[in-house]
Amino acid sequence: MKKCIIILAGFLLWGKAFACSIPAQGSYWTHNELIEKTDTIYLATPVSKDHRFKFKVIEVLKGQEVAEFQWRGFRSKDEHKSVDFDSHENPDFWKEGDELVARSLYYAGACTLQFTFLPGENYLIFKESPGHFHSAEIIKKSSDKWYQYVRAKVTHNK
Repeated sequence: MKKCIIILAGFLLWGKAFACSIPAQGSYWTHNELIEKTDTIYLATPVSKDHRFKFKVIEVLKGQEVAEFQWRGFRSKDEHKSVDFDSHENPDFWKEGDELVARSLYYAGACTLQFTFLPGENYLIFKESPGHFHSAEIIKKSSDKWYQYVRAKVTHNK
């Protein structure tokens, strides 16, 4: 009986330690790597909130011209955070690694971020890189620092 309990406890602990073996693309990239390695970057607004988020494209920064696209819904159970980090002027937004601030978070054992979207808001979406903390940032105005930074990097690399 004692051996069964020890074996069961071992399986439970092992399962928690190895819950996610392959994090989503972009998970450990810098901001510049996110921009360089993502093929499709859109400024878009959500038009539906079913199991797949559907977006209307406002601007194509990088990639194929489309009017709408769907992005896998990694829906959070948390309340929507309508934060843009002071138009991304907040220096904490620009930190890398464990010190950065983010609108969406990873939950224990999850391989993907838990995004929230609100119709009427605009988002800078890095379509193929849903693992980066800043791959779905709210953009409230065209002078937003993150939006301008990404546009400048994409234009420079063309």
